[in-house]
Amino acid sequence: MGGIEDTGARRPPPCAPLPQTTTTPRTGQRALRRRADHLTPQGLSAPLEHRRRRLCSRGAGGVTLCRAADGQSARPPYSAERHIATLALMSSPAAEETRALHERHAPSLEAFEAVYSHSEIVWRIAEELLNSRNDTDIDRDLVRAGSLLHDIGVYRLYGTDGNLDHKKYVRHGLLGHEILAAEGLPETLCRFCSCHTGVGLTRDDVLCQQLPLPPADYLAITEEEKLVMYADKFHSKTTPPKFLTANAYATYVSRFGHDKVDAFTLLRKTFGEPDVHALAAFYGQALTE
Repeated sequence: MGGIEDTGARRPPPCAPLPQTTTTPRTGQRALRRRADHLTPQGLSAPLEHRRRRLCSRGAGGVTLCRAADGQSARPPYSAERHIATLALMSSPAAEETRALHERHAPSLEAFEAVYSHSEIVWRIAEELLNSRNDTDIDRDLVRAGSLLHDIGVYRLYGTDGNLDHKKYVRHGLLGHEILAAEGLPETLCRFCSCHTGVGLTRDDVLCQQLPLPPADYLAITEEEKLVMYADKFHSKTTPPKFLTANAYATYVSRFGHDKVDAFTLLRKTFGEPDVHALAAFYGQALTE
């Protein structure tokens, strides 16, 4: 999650852990076949307006998708096995695969819209920064997949009442890492969840702030990880959602120490700044300067 809401109640937005997970990862075809039971053609590419009519009550694995009145799919026949084979071969899932993962794990339509729309915005910001740099050394497909999946762990923090558990929000990266690992996705993708929050979290941060995370360094390492972490800082899923300028986030993160300001300053120098004024106008959202 981006921007100021990353702290939850009182802590800086750390980058959740890479190491041990409490969920035993499932890999390969077995995990993907299990996931395919929850996927339908509608879930892969239907526009949000149509999904609003198709999404129904929460099912065993998350949001369930309605079918037409005649009980048939609203779209042409769909080969789940073909989807499984495609997804198994992709190290960087396409937008339709990442959307399907969100649909599987979202507990409600409202949660899906909040998290997935934010993720799309983060990708748009990252893409703008990439275009301005014209850097061919960065894997654009990996950045896109990381942007679209980085906040998937937030879904596990929604209670049965539909409210987000802000006290445990700092764990959303770890939870996302666990979700993607259990889905059989590679570590390179899982790390976008556990290494995107704030501008990096050290073992000392965890211990000194008594954060509910295993003591470790949770830092973005690759250029792709750093870019997604940085792009995430310019948009917040608060209610209502909003954009932030670089100066606004720098002011916010300064309360956690000069080292955090220095880290953010380095990211600004490395990747530049997106045109958040234009983005805020395009999405019709507020801008904090």
